[in-house]
Amino acid sequence: MTEEAGFIAAVLSEPEDRTSLLVYADWLDERDDRRAAYLRQMAAAESDEKWVEEVSSVFRQLQRWVVARGCGAGTAVRVTLGPFAGNSGEVAGLFVKNHRVLATVRLMFWGQPMELELSVDELERIAPR
Repeated sequence: MTEEAGFIAAVLSEPEDRTSLLVYADWLDERDDRRAAYLRQMAAAESDEKWVEEVSSVFRQLQRWVVARGCGAGTAVRVTLGPFAGNSGEVAGLFVKNHRVLATVRLMFWGQPMELELSVDELERIAPR
């Protein structure tokens, strides 16, 4: 289990516990991952059944991807579909949008650094450079 998968598992085991969210947010902050701010907002939100189910849903989706692919933030990936297919980069972060797991991928394109938001289905893990 990766370190990130461990944080996700902790959140899923007790989604109403804000401490797990904040510890995960601190870990993301150390890696300059923008998801940290989102987790802090989630931790500050009023808790109710709908909120707990939403948090659980988001983290179950992230967990499936992180565990299945064995990767998370910092993992080297290759884009497999779309106009950037064949380009390699690094996962800067994972998030869920409209019930899909997306990744922010940092890569170089024509000598210029870019950040793309791509579906994780468009990515494959590669050996570190």
